[in-house]
Amino acid sequence: MKLSEVSFLTQPFMIVLHFALFVEPFFLQKSSEPFSVFTHYAPWVLVPVLVGLLVIQYFRHRKMDAEVQQLRRLNVAKDRFFSILGHDLKSPFNSLMGFSEMLTLHADDMDRDQVISYSHIIHQNTRRLFMLVENLLQWSRTQVGKIRYHPEKLDLNTLTGNIVNLLRLNAQEKDIVISLKMEPGLIAWGDADLLGSVIRNLLSNSIKFSSVGSVVHVSGQRLGAMNEIVFSDTGVGMSREQLAGLFLLDKPLSTPGTMNEKGTGLGLLLCKEFVEINKGRIQVNSHPGKGTQVRFTVPCFNQRENK
Repeated sequence: MKLSEVSFLTQPFMIVLHFALFVEPFFLQKSSEPFSVFTHYAPWVLVPVLVGLLVIQYFRHRKMDAEVQQLRRLNVAKDRFFSILGHDLKSPFNSLMGFSEMLTLHADDMDRDQVISYSHIIHQNTRRLFMLVENLLQWSRTQVGKIRYHPEKLDLNTLTGNIVNLLRLNAQEKDIVISLKMEPGLIAWGDADLLGSVIRNLLSNSIKFSSVGSVVHVSGQRLGAMNEIVFSDTGVGMSREQLAGLFLLDKPLSTPGTMNEKGTGLGLLLCKEFVEINKGRIQVNSHPGKGTQVRFTVPCFNQRENK
């Protein structure tokens, strides 16, 4: 609880104490005997003092309890961080070292198609490793409160379109078509880097869990004071149990994609944190074998309010 709230709640105690100390109660005018003065005057002082001490102790306990809970969350985050470093980073590095070593030792004996195939695998793993490390770094910054929020006027059509174009190559590798349908003139008030990370992660997930030859739909519209962007696919989907633990730090969802793509399970956690930093909300609907729909909101730009 904030200091201002504690101060507000202890004001009645201070008023009563001030009255008891500096205003002569009516009964003191009737008697000046020491014992009588003490027996009548003591409750006026002791009761507010005891109440005040109890209030202070209560808020101290609440503060300590909040700090303990925060330390527990940080400890879970630390354990998760080292678990990812120990497992998820090892696999792509092994692949990179293995295939690069094959090219180094046997490139002269390989035909052109083999070299291209090995180079493609190295490129895929390098790109996957880059996204994994980027998510890890962003996630670690959120845990220590170093994520910066710099809102500005943003054209969501341009921002989303640029990211879709960047990820079309990923989609083409699985023969997936990205259908982009954005309502014209979607202007938002948000942080371009954070929102770009959200769009990139959500679209990458849709591609990752979509079947070969399917379509991923990306759409945007204005809903009152908010802009909404929706990602829909007809991929593997998620069960109720998976949805229930989707945004829990101690149970991050890390499921291989339809072509065994790897991940950290941190992408959606980052998306939730970044969307909420941008004053929006994120919602996930999914059914096993039928696909997943993820939607998030970001405030519209208002020339009077957003300056």
